[in-house]
Amino acid sequence: MNENTIIKARHLSKHVPGSTTDYILKDINLSIEEGSRVIITGPSGCGKTTLLHLLAGLDSPSDGDVSCFGMNWKHIRPSVSAKVRNQDMGFVFQFHHLLDGMTVRDNLLLPLLIAGVTVNDTTALDMMKKLALPAHKLNQPITVLSGGEKQRVALGRAIIHQPKLVFLDEPTGCLDTANAKSLWQLLAQLQDEYALTLIVVTHDRQLIDQDSRVIEMLDGQIHL
Repeated sequence: MNENTIIKARHLSKHVPGSTTDYILKDINLSIEEGSRVIITGPSGCGKTTLLHLLAGLDSPSDGDVSCFGMNWKHIRPSVSAKVRNQDMGFVFQFHHLLDGMTVRDNLLLPLLIAGVTVNDTTALDMMKKLALPAHKLNQPITVLSGGEKQRVALGRAIIHQPKLVFLDEPTGCLDTANAKSLWQLLAQLQDEYALTLIVVTHDRQLIDQDSRVIEMLDGQIHL
C-alpha cells in the first residue's frame, strides 16, 4: 500500500454459507485513501454490508484479503484486532445500538470508558455541543431522546475517541428526510474537524455529493 492508502482489498470474495460456488461478494479489488469519504451504494442484497464488515475485520473472507493500517486482518491476533477497532475505528449503524440502561453521557463516552481513559463531563459536554444536543440532557437516560437525537449520540460515540476510520452502515435508514440531511451535514463537518476517513453504506442518494467517492455495487461486484 502507498502511504496514503488506509484500506486495500485484493480479490476479496465471500461465499453464501454452505456453498463454495454461490457468492455474496466476488473478486473485489479496492483501495481507500486516508481522509476520503467513500459511499458504497446499490440495491438490497448486492453485498454492501458484507463488504463493509470485511473491510472492518468484523467478518472473514472466503477468498482474498484486506489490509487495514498496513496490517492484514488474516494475520492479526484477535486481541490486537479488537484493540485496533476500539482505538482507531468508529462504527455507526442503522439501529443506533445505544444502551438503554445508561445515560446520554455514558453512551457518548463508552469507547473511552472501555479503553480505560479518564474522562469527565467536560469531554461529554464538548461533544454534546458539536452534536447540537441540549446540554441539560447529558445525565438523562438515553431513552428520553428522539430517534434523530439518538443517532447523533451514536455518531458522537463513534468519533469521541478520535479514530482514524469510521464505518457507517445505513446511518440515516431510520430517520426522516430532515433528520437524515441534518445528520449528514453534521458528519461532513466532523470529518473535516477530526480528519476522518469515512466508509458509508447507504441507499440514500441524497448523501452523495461532490466530495464523495461513490462505489456502485451490483450482484456482489463493483459496478463500473
